[in-house]
Amino acid sequence: MFGFPLSLLPGFSLLLILVGGQALAAQCPPPAMPLSLKVSTLATAMAPPSVENTRSKAEITALSGRSPMAGGPVTLGLTRSTTEVQITPSVWDVDLGDGRHCVGLTRVDATWRIAVLSVDISAEYAPGTCHYRVVREHEEEHVTIARAVFQAWAPRMEAALHQSAERIAPEVSGGGGKAFAKQVIDRIMADLQPMMAAYRADLVSRNAAIDTPASYRATGARCRNW
Repeated sequence: MFGFPLSLLPGFSLLLILVGGQALAAQCPPPAMPLSLKVSTLATAMAPPSVENTRSKAEITALSGRSPMAGGPVTLGLTRSTTEVQITPSVWDVDLGDGRHCVGLTRVDATWRIAVLSVDISAEYAPGTCHYRVVREHEEEHVTIARAVFQAWAPRMEAALHQSAERIAPEVSGGGGKAFAKQVIDRIMADLQPMMAAYRADLVSRNAAIDTPASYRATGARCRNW
């Protein structure tokens, strides 16, 4: 079995580049402001998997989203992954006077990572037993899938990040650079949601390919007295 990644979790660290200029008229961007090409970078990371052998079959079944009813199917092992994104914009801020600011984006640095990659194996199966070994081997397949899907989608995440940043134009704001940076984070997060939905769908599909009745029968046949 496997778990679903959580939605994007925004980061709010930012760098402000303040540029003074009071007599630059109300143009935005002012003609004196050199506008460099926007830069966007994406760093990726994956937490190492953690393995727990403390939860019962009923607890793991509940974690998987199934109802641990008597006589119903139970989950013997579960792999869950959680992804997080942090967006760090760099903006410039020109004071136009009268409480107005011309603000623009110069750079976006982002980090996308698998923050949690956890494996649960039923406490009824002690390490060293056939049952523990077989369940763990199956869950390690899910760990491999989680990593492979994440790596496959990283270039698409980077492309989506760049496209989103390119669409953000300078604007006149009453809130200044800090407020604009927060808006940039919100806009990029919203733009990334369709890609993240497709990533989750791909992860579900890849995991489902090894969570089949035939696969479970083959796994079950490797040990006795489940």
